[in-house]
Amino acid sequence: HDLDIFLQSFCVRVAQKLKLPNQLQNYWEDIFFTSEVKCSTYFEEYLLVSSESPLVLCLDNLERVFPHQHVAEGFLTLLRSWHENGQFYDIWKRLRLIVVYATEVYIDLAINKSPFNVGYPIDLTDFTLNQVQDLAKFYGFNLSVNLLHELMSMVGGHPYLLQLAFSTLSKNPNITIEHLLETAPTESGIYRHHLRELLNNLMLHPNLLNAFKKLLTTTQAVRLDYNETYLLESLGLVRAIGNDCIPRYNLYREYFSNRLLELRRVR
Repeated sequence: HDLDIFLQSFCVRVAQKLKLPNQLQNYWEDIFFTSEVKCSTYFEEYLLVSSESPLVLCLDNLERVFPHQHVAEGFLTLLRSWHENGQFYDIWKRLRLIVVYATEVYIDLAINKSPFNVGYPIDLTDFTLNQVQDLAKFYGFNLSVNLLHELMSMVGGHPYLLQLAFSTLSKNPNITIEHLLETAPTESGIYRHHLRELLNNLMLHPNLLNAFKKLLTTTQAVRLDYNETYLLESLGLVRAIGNDCIPRYNLYREYFSNRLLELRRVR
């Protein structure tokens, strides 16, 4: 039922963006077809033929559907099928799919149903020092190279973590970058919500939790099971070095060492 409502609202929203009238009543009343089939038919017979130009469909923040397992499985499998249809059918070649999602939100999806292992992937890589300097200047800061190195030693070149730091500093003149860095890996720091989300993800997947703990007990790179490495890297928690890996940032090493290793000692 939730998937049916979701797909109906999705079709209506796309039609609205294309300035087309709602025609759901002509496609959704047949009880003999699934919601996925009805949605595909709506695109194939109505939306995709509404113009001679290709339809570029960009789905941002796709990870928002991941926590809703039934909706996510149905919708993501549908996107995968549309991509595959484009290999064989002219009408589906008119659809250009762009999906943007945060990899730290984990979803377990069969490899032949996932839209994330087809098409052309583009990863948002870490910023370089020069790019971090440009970002700092955008927020009105002319920081020394030493201070930038201190910040990057904590959060690397992570675009979101850097943006949050500069945004916080610009809005709170009483907060120094030294104080921000000192509290960064703690529950009183500006990254607490981000860190708690990652911690919750690990708690939900004990195999990944145990694997990540191995990285926290040494400063050396550790070789994990290839699937564990892939999933932890997808979550943004590790950086691969050859076939081994280490915690991606000192922020993660310090926070999770305190949370996970101290918890183990107490027990």
